Amino acid sequence: MNHIKTIIYCDMKCNFEKLHNECKKHFGEPRVIKDPDDLGKEVLKSKGSFNLVFIESSLLDSIDEHIVTLLKNENCFCVVFSNHNDLDHLFIEYINDYLLCDNGLKVENFFKRLNLNLSERFKLMEKYDSFNGFYDIAKQLSVEKDMTSLFNLILDHCMTTTKSDAGTLFLIVDEDKEKFTFYEKNSKTNHLKFMIAKNNSLQVDLVSTTMEITSKSIIGSSVKKGLPIRIDDVYDIVEDTNYQFDNGFDKKTGYQTKSILTIPMKDHEDRVIGVIQLINKMRGVEILPFTKEDESIIFSLAGLGAVVIENSILYRDLNKLIEANRDKVHVEIEKRKKADEEIDKLLSAVELSPVSVMITDIKGAIQYVNPKFELLTNYSSSEVLGKNPRFLKSGLYDDDYYASLWSTILSGKDWHGELYNKKKDGKFYWSNYHIASVKDEYGEIKYFVSVQEDVTDRKRLNATIKEKNIELEETIEQLNLSKMQVIQSEKLAGIGQLAAGIAHEINNPLSFVVNNFSWLGESIDEMKSTLSEFIKAFDISDGIMSHKILKYKDDLDSITSEIKEILNESNIGLMRVITIIKALRIFSTIDQFEDYEYYDFKLNLENTLLLMKGEFGDIEIQRDFEEVPMIKVVAKEMNQVLLNLLKNSIYAVKEKFENLSEGCITLKTYADEDNLFFTITDNGSGIDEALLNRIFEPFFTTKPVGTGPGLGLSVAYDVIEKRHHGIITCASEVGVGTVFLITIPLTEN
Repeated sequence: MNHIKTIIYCDMKCNFEKLHNECKKHFGEPRVIKDPDDLGKEVLKSKGSFNLVFIESSLLDSIDEHIVTLLKNENCFCVVFSNHNDLDHLFIEYINDYLLCDNGLKVENFFKRLNLNLSERFKLMEKYDSFNGFYDIAKQLSVEKDMTSLFNLILDHCMTTTKSDAGTLFLIVDEDKEKFTFYEKNSKTNHLKFMIAKNNSLQVDLVSTTMEITSKSIIGSSVKKGLPIRIDDVYDIVEDTNYQFDNGFDKKTGYQTKSILTIPMKDHEDRVIGVIQLINKMRGVEILPFTKEDESIIFSLAGLGAVVIENSILYRDLNKLIEANRDKVHVEIEKRKKADEEIDKLLSAVELSPVSVMITDIKGAIQYVNPKFELLTNYSSSEVLGKNPRFLKSGLYDDDYYASLWSTILSGKDWHGELYNKKKDGKFYWSNYHIASVKDEYGEIKYFVSVQEDVTDRKRLNATIKEKNIELEETIEQLNLSKMQVIQSEKLAGIGQLAAGIAHEINNPLSFVVNNFSWLGESIDEMKSTLSEFIKAFDISDGIMSHKILKYKDDLDSITSEIKEILNESNIGLMRVITIIKALRIFSTIDQFEDYEYYDFKLNLENTLLLMKGEFGDIEIQRDFEEVPMIKVVAKEMNQVLLNLLKNSIYAVKEKFENLSEGCITLKTYADEDNLFFTITDNGSGIDEALLNRIFEPFFTTKPVGTGPGLGLSVAYDVIEKRHHGIITCASEVGVGTVFLITIPLTEN
């Protein structure tokens, strides 16, 4: 098969870019089709090409019976593909293979395997084509009664098979008796008669002539020796060769003869009755030498042609021969028997075939099986002759399946497909079947020939590869998950140690500063009170002194007021630092004890909602609480997780909506035998996908600077994953909202 044409029948090309690229890489740009009618037209017009058709599994129902018939043709190989694991139990008679496209490595491996499968298929098809081609030629020649048409057929097949540019056919004639004969060494009346010539490059009319049979000519030498002659360049013949090339035709016409293949035509008694000469084997405009394979093929065709020509001559003159030579009738019958031996030679090729062959009559009774059938099924030919092949049924298919098969072949069409059959010993096997009809000269079906190839090992290997690929994918996925968990755990542990150290080092001086600020505020109040009493003690009868004292009193009030304001602002900043330090201490868990206790998740969630009631505003809170069992946790830590998640959701909703009544936060609790589950879902601003893998990192935040320390989700991750051996995950879409899922094991810590 010279050309493979790929067709992809799918709904959305963008969903299968890897498949498209692999097709282009291995077989050239594929045709992408969305309409089933276009699929049928594309397959129908692909003459001379092998169609590799990929069909998306969701579109299988759109393929009608007409397209199915086209896809069953031997020049089609059909593959069903999908991005989903929905192909395991899918079986369709015209589908040759299945491809799951959810992984690029799977697609690459599939195409490697596909190339091997197609290579083996093409080799097998070449064998079938060669066998069928020889059968078709023999059939055409055997039914042709007109001699001129017969000569044309023989020469056409010889030229087509070898890709020759020109050819001639000569027969031996007896000039005295004016009839066709065979070459006799010492005969003086034997001549070669030019019967027919063809030339693809020139359109010239040649006159039928006769010539002497001489060793000096290439044709004559072939006849005398009874052997083929191959010449690569007729203008460069070895000097000591007894024959020479007659270049008269080239001089007269300007034609350039180079390579020549001359084959004697021998009948069933190995007598030369004529000769076929082929000129210039072509490949495009290039002239090639004829090969040994060309010689072998044409020698067989020439022998077949000789027998058919001789038989045609015999049949044409049969009445005359019967009248004039009744005694020779028996001899001629014997000749026909020997002609039948040529058919036996073809049968020998079937006997030696590497694939199983079975021939049945039109009712299904077995007429012949070759040795490969016996080896494959463990049944001997004597056990199966005359029986219907239904004894091979495995029980996998229903009666409708076989009814469809018989309907196809009885209509004269070929049937292709896989069958799951049973051997004599009860073992099962898969076979790739091709069933074709053999018709008589009137077009009536006489026999069915089925060829089956055992593909059990190939299917088993494919299944093993598929299973190993799945195992490998699962292993890789697990390794990646474990790697991420280890990295996150190590990162949090390192940062936790750093946070613990920072919190510890800052906490003591911070406590000192806070206490001093408190004391300083009290001292300023006392100082102001003392100074006020001191001012009252002055004698303010003196007008000048009274004015100065009142001025000092006003300055004192202004200064103390500014100092108090500065202290208040500083105290707000200190409280902010204290909040961060507390968060760091919770995150580092350095001051946490293993004070696990039974925890009512629903009750504590309600308490947290009550505490945060003032922050919700008009945001709608939806509760979907199922009854869940008590769990043993560190209550303080778990309350902190609930608080952090609720704060995040409130912030996301407020960031998105000016009118908070449009916001909604949904809380849900449920459980199974092993775990308690809690989800918090909001319709807020959402988180960019590129940031999702960082939200549990310490100090990472999507909020503006100063809004939060970036430890809320880190603390939640540490409490759930490390302290309580649970799982916390997040899914989010920008502009749509966010969902956090907490999973906590019910087993006691």
